[in-house]
Amino acid sequence: ELIFCLYDGNSIKGAEQDAPDGVIVLLTDYIEHSANICQTISSQYHGKKLPIVGVLFRQASPEEEHIFNSVIYSPAHPEQIAQRMESVLRLEHMEREINMRVKTYQEDFNINCSFDFEAVDRPFSILFIGKASPNFIALMNTLQSEMVGVTAAFSSYSAFNFLHEKSFNTVVINAENEEDAILISDTMRRNTRLYNIPIIFLSDNTTIDKENIFSHGVHDIISMKSDPVELRGRVLEAANYHRLRKHLRNSLRDMRYSTCIDEDTGLFNRSFLIKHLNRVSEECKGNNQPLSIILLKVQPNALTPVATERIVDAENQIGSMLLALIRRQDIGARIAPDTFMIAFPEQSIEHLQAVIRRIQGIIECTAYDTGDEKDPTPFTMAVEAIKLHMLPHETAEQFLTTALAELVGDVYVSNPQYDLDHVG
Repeated sequence: ELIFCLYDGNSIKGAEQDAPDGVIVLLTDYIEHSANICQTISSQYHGKKLPIVGVLFRQASPEEEHIFNSVIYSPAHPEQIAQRMESVLRLEHMEREINMRVKTYQEDFNINCSFDFEAVDRPFSILFIGKASPNFIALMNTLQSEMVGVTAAFSSYSAFNFLHEKSFNTVVINAENEEDAILISDTMRRNTRLYNIPIIFLSDNTTIDKENIFSHGVHDIISMKSDPVELRGRVLEAANYHRLRKHLRNSLRDMRYSTCIDEDTGLFNRSFLIKHLNRVSEECKGNNQPLSIILLKVQPNALTPVATERIVDAENQIGSMLLALIRRQDIGARIAPDTFMIAFPEQSIEHLQAVIRRIQGIIECTAYDTGDEKDPTPFTMAVEAIKLHMLPHETAEQFLTTALAELVGDVYVSNPQYDLDHVG
């Protein structure tokens, strides 16, 4: 949903009372007023921190660029703006979840932990791919002058050798040959380790198909004729985004303590889920955001009895698989040996059916060893799943009781907020 507003020099006209999820500031000029505009936006919503993307029609100073969470320069394609806004919102979501987990650990489990926003690796590392044109070399030189680690690969073959040997914050491709550049981009995005590295195309082609390029997940397209300061700034902005995202993901990965973890799967345990879900629910309610949840129950799908220890092994494997499937900022927990819950803060329930289908498909096509020498035929596990909203007035304990009862079919909850769409 988009709400269009105007800044009259003193206030924001046309803004709704409820704070938005994010803000796009479109400045054809008057970029020097960026600080005042962003301050006015913050004041409009009582000092609430909002992610702001600046879409600028002329070059800003580094100080002006830093006012925004991210900057895009004209000409900007709508797909590029949408992708950038989505990326910024994802970072904000990850940061909020980290801060809430720190509070849960500290206040509910007396675990001494903290999150350091500045603990990121330096310097930046950039990979250049393509023919060494003069402007290409000039950009490499201006980045190296800022103590940026620059690696040049003059062919796609050597580029992927470098990509598999070391980590890069950004990949910059000489896109004089558009098809070859897109092929490199697509190949990177088919690799889970390389998928999230921002890719920048450098091109002087005035007829370049921007819509097609951005549909392939490219972060930015920059003219080689741009000022070296602008080129450097846009490359470093992309590098900073990737480094920050990696830092947040690593923090979510590392903030896991044995008191709160199911040791057989690596998922959170029921005790942590109850405490943390209450905190997450309050945060979502305060931000007028949904909290959607998937509840999963697994059981053997076999014609003959399966040994209990083999069922337990399969349940543990499924839990470990769920941990690998979900995003780091989502909350996966084991609430019983055969029952799992995944909470999706700030996520609408309408988007969860595809998640259920993916999880169900992976679980139900996996074969598990019976350990029976007389009948070595492997068995599979069936999945029952429901997706629900956690209502603002519910505590985690109340919600879990209702959800578990519905999952096993003990009661029918007549409430339009619950989506009783069973799968399996």
